[in-house]
Amino acid sequence: MKAIDPFSESHLIIRDPIWGDILIPRKWKPLLLCEQVQRLRGVSQLGTASLVYPGATHSRFQHSLGVYHVASLLVEELGKNGDLAKAELDQGDVEAFRAAALLHDIGQYPYSHNLEALRPYFKAHEEVTTDLILHSAVKEKLEAVGIDPQKVANIISPDGAHSLDRKNVLLHNMLDNPFDPDKLDYIVRDAYYCGVPYGYIDTRRLLRSARLSEDGTHIAITDKGIAPIESLIFSLYMMYRNVYWHHAVCIANAMVTRAVQDAIEDHGVNPATLARLRDSQLVEGLKQIENGKSNSAELVGRLEARDLYERALVFQPGRFRRGRVGLYEENPKARKEKEKELCEKFSPLVQSGLRNYDILLHIPFLDRAPRFDMEVYFRQPPEGRRNPVPFDSMEVSLLGPALVHNFENQTKKIRLVCVREVCNDTTGKACMLAEVIRERVRGRPADFDIV
Repeated sequence: MKAIDPFSESHLIIRDPIWGDILIPRKWKPLLLCEQVQRLRGVSQLGTASLVYPGATHSRFQHSLGVYHVASLLVEELGKNGDLAKAELDQGDVEAFRAAALLHDIGQYPYSHNLEALRPYFKAHEEVTTDLILHSAVKEKLEAVGIDPQKVANIISPDGAHSLDRKNVLLHNMLDNPFDPDKLDYIVRDAYYCGVPYGYIDTRRLLRSARLSEDGTHIAITDKGIAPIESLIFSLYMMYRNVYWHHAVCIANAMVTRAVQDAIEDHGVNPATLARLRDSQLVEGLKQIENGKSNSAELVGRLEARDLYERALVFQPGRFRRGRVGLYEENPKARKEKEKELCEKFSPLVQSGLRNYDILLHIPFLDRAPRFDMEVYFRQPPEGRRNPVPFDSMEVSLLGPALVHNFENQTKKIRLVCVREVCNDTTGKACMLAEVIRERVRGRPADFDIV
């Protein structure tokens, strides 16, 4: 595969603080400028995380450019080592892969995964992305530069109705694997903008270690990539623990989710009108419900003022990962009913009438965990082993399984949060609502049936 010439006038040069110069074919400019892509300038990469890390205001648009760049680096390395030719990937396949990397997030919702958690009302963003690629102006822009929209859609989210050949399976797995371009950009980018030290990954060494698997359907690594993969897994774990699932971020996410859910269920807002908005448009729309007098308006107003709820109780996921909590994640209506029930139960205990959104639950994505399902090729395999060797074997690395165990049992915390207000308990003593909740639930947890 011919390397891109940075001095060629056939490419746009976009300056990026993470990767430096990002080169995009000039003929792709109409694709880059179409509304579906440009909307991502107004969709924050980390949503409410900027309430904790003020620098985290970067956008999905910046991230999409970064993923495109890393995807280009990957195919460049696979071209150098002969794997592109071995896999019989031609220029059309490579261009479709690069386009998929650029477009992979155009279906993201405002405030990203908060809306996606409301599963009865919002589809997975990958489904929305493929719909846009196949049924919007994006389709025309792709066809204008000779790229097959269906191929791009299949790379992002394989359609079960189509029987994909080996090449297309490989292209999808190149975009979705333990060290895919998406992860390699967002971990580094998110850490940079948050100002935390967890995001350094030796990206070029890792990509140089990339190899085609024996069956030609996915990407593996050589033993030179083991240390960079360990760094990637550890960085991902640390970012979830300290940034993505920081307690204040989770509290703000619970408030956004409930505000949107109430707008739909209690105020008749059409989910379709919310899905294609930018973050600021979503907030302004929620603030206008019932002339700013609704629960949705109050919740987002509190977010704008950073008047966040506080933690009342934290349940360790190792004990409560499934069961009722799984129901709340799968069925947001059940979670909301539990929140309303808790408000009713605690109202007489604080001598005041709690509103049905004064106590909220935050449930983490239970299926989210670092991946390390890959193969390693050694120049000289360990004694008694033959290539390829699974990454999580004793001879390669046990870091992945150890971190996933910690991820499951310490990081995925289930939080009960409430308004930060002074109230009176049943004795007339002034106290915080969170104090009353902690005292009552810890003493008789079965009475409240939360987890």
